[in-house]
This record gives sequence, C-alpha cells and structure tokens, in this order.
Amino acid sequence: ALVTTTASPAWLQQCCSTRLGCCGAMGANCGCFEGVAGGAPPPARPKEVTLKYFPIAGRAEVIRLALILGGIKFNDVRLTSSEWESTEKQNAPFGQPPVVRFPSTNAMHCKPALQQAAPCA
Repeated sequence: ALVTTTASPAWLQQCCSTRLGCCGAMGANCGCFEGVAGGAPPPARPKEVTLKYFPIAGRAEVIRLALILGGIKFNDVRLTSSEWESTEKQNAPFGQPPVVRFPSTNAMHCKPALQQAAPCA
C-alpha cells in the first residue's frame, strides 16, 4: 500500500530551518530543497542540437538520454574512426569526442553538454 504524509522528518526540519544540516555542513548557502520545486520556469528548449560520437553508447549515451527525456530534437551523427581522425578531431574541444553543438554555444564536451541539456529534461 502507498503511504503518503505531509509531515517532514525531524532531520529535514532542522536542516531547512537552520541551514546548518545537510547543506550548511557542506558549505552551501541554500536550503535543502531550494530551487527543486517552483521558482524559475525551465529554460527554452534548443531548436537544433548536434551530437557527434562513435556508433556506440559510450560517453554520449547519457547526453542522448537527457536530450530525449527533455524532448529536444537533435542530430545524432555517428562517426567512424577514420571520419573522426580526418575531419572532426581538429575542431573538437580538447580533441576528444563526444562533440555537442547547441545553437547558443560552441562545441562542448560531456559534462557541459549534459548541464546544458539536463534542465530541459
């Protein structure tokens, strides 16, 4: 059976009321759930995103999933190793795949690309 409650556990009340619990102990300057619900609306979805990676899941898979969950249409370009070496490597940030291009930014690597896509998901 599903049990729901509106009462907050004691640790959560202490953390959020004093800001010294889970957040303050880690040096953060916010409440536990600040920004989780409500607040600013999610950012606008980018219109054209290009993801370039090899024809495997690898490091690009989590970016693909974030784009799909966010409803962001993207061009999933699967490169062979010869295409990567001959044409794409010199234009890639840090010379490494995956390469993600959003309309508002230049090419990105894994974590920055995921940070750009995740708020839309």
